[in-house]
Amino acid sequence: MTVAQSPTKSPTPEQIAKYNQKILGLLGEPLNEQQKSALAFYSQGESEEVKKLSACYPADSYIKTLGYLVATKKPTPAIYTLIAETSRSCADFHREQILNSLGEFTSSL
Repeated sequence: MTVAQSPTKSPTPEQIAKYNQKILGLLGEPLNEQQKSALAFYSQGESEEVKKLSACYPADSYIKTLGYLVATKKPTPAIYTLIAETSRSCADFHREQILNSLGEFTSSL
């Protein structure tokens, strides 16, 4: 495993935009109407609506990821905390999808 070096300065807006695009690419297409709404609000810059959906659907890792991701658009001293939480939430979403897929496969045995 490669160890990342600790950053010495805050990321630039361009770096944040690149990170956000990477996360959106990893999330992929929404799987339900709530996720579609959250992604639409994110795309429109409606951060409060995304955060509201994240609060209303706390078990949905896709929406949770967008809730963290929308907060990275504004410069903040907590940017690396937001990036870390966004990354973990995105990984949780994929973990859930893999487990669901394996469960469906196992039930067909």
